[in-house]
Amino acid sequence: MTSDQDLTDTLLTASAEAQLHGFFSGYIADDFATVNPDLNRAGGALVVIYAATRVLVSEIRNRRTHTRYEAKGAVSEQDQAPSMLVQLLKDMWT
Repeated sequence: MTSDQDLTDTLLTASAEAQLHGFFSGYIADDFATVNPDLNRAGGALVVIYAATRVLVSEIRNRRTHTRYEAKGAVSEQDQAPSMLVQLLKDMWT
């Protein structure tokens, strides 16, 4: 379950990430989720896009791509596709 604080933290982190990419150079966000000066609608939408991207990458990173169950031998395995994880790492550094 996601709390309001989780969402606030995700948006603040997304705002900081957008600043690292060159957006909002004159803006300051504090730990109380106050942005000074206020963001316009386009700025708010950009922060939400950054936050959504972070949530989706996290979901992809944690998603299991292969599950195998075996009844008689009591075998259970779950794993992720290595190619997907490699691509996520490549995307982080380009």
